[in-house]
Amino acid sequence: MTITESLTEQNRALVQKLYDAAISGDIEGVLGCLAEDVVVREPEFLPYGGTYSGRDTFLALFEKIVKCYDMTKISADYLVADGERVIGVLRMPDLKTGKDVLLAEQSTIRDGLIVDMRIFFHDAQSLIDAPKL
Repeated sequence: MTITESLTEQNRALVQKLYDAAISGDIEGVLGCLAEDVVVREPEFLPYGGTYSGRDTFLALFEKIVKCYDMTKISADYLVADGERVIGVLRMPDLKTGKDVLLAEQSTIRDGLIVDMRIFFHDAQSLIDAPKL
């Protein structure tokens, strides 16, 4: 961090680092961006929907997500950062249809780590009626 780098810029860079690690399959890099007690809230209508607390449950969630999406082809359209919150607008291919799914992730950062993630889907049509994972 440089003296002139703001908290907003640091937090934006942390979320970009998370996405870069996910794209490259670096699970340790992903975990390194998360607080031990991170909470991830996925929409209930998804086959893996629910609230996941802690890094261990995040790993279980990640294992479910890779059954639905090609995580190596995540594309971040843009990141919007304001203080402790960063919103990433993402696209990734649905493994079932091959079509990109558009979603937004709101990350809350404290003490240099992501403590909370809320996921918002624009269209997850192929997953709405899918069985729970």
